[in-house]
Amino acid sequence: VWEEVHGQPGCFLVNLGQIMQRWSNGRLRATVHRVVPPKGGEDGAKRQSITFFQLLNYDAFVSVLPECCGAEHGAAKYEPQTVADWTANRLSGFYVPPEKRDINKCWFNYNADAYVV
Repeated sequence: VWEEVHGQPGCFLVNLGQIMQRWSNGRLRATVHRVVPPKGGEDGAKRQSITFFQLLNYDAFVSVLPECCGAEHGAAKYEPQTVADWTANRLSGFYVPPEKRDINKCWFNYNADAYVV
């Protein structure tokens, strides 16, 4: 479900990525990437985006933070893994030859963490 989010004066809108969702055990949710222009662009409405992608070293080990699981927050929803393994899982379907590629499965794998509730 897409939810329209309106910017508020003096505020930032922050989209978090899937690693942050893994660390927080789903308490902070990643979004499936989507960008659309503002409605009514003819009236001068503008959209400004500044992106910053912070990636971990590929040999970094990612697991749910202890503060985000346990008796108070439930069991870890994500298996610990290296960033290299996580990235390989996300991108694996895109390296299948186009005539054999299931693009729906590719995008599902790419955004899989966003579907964990």
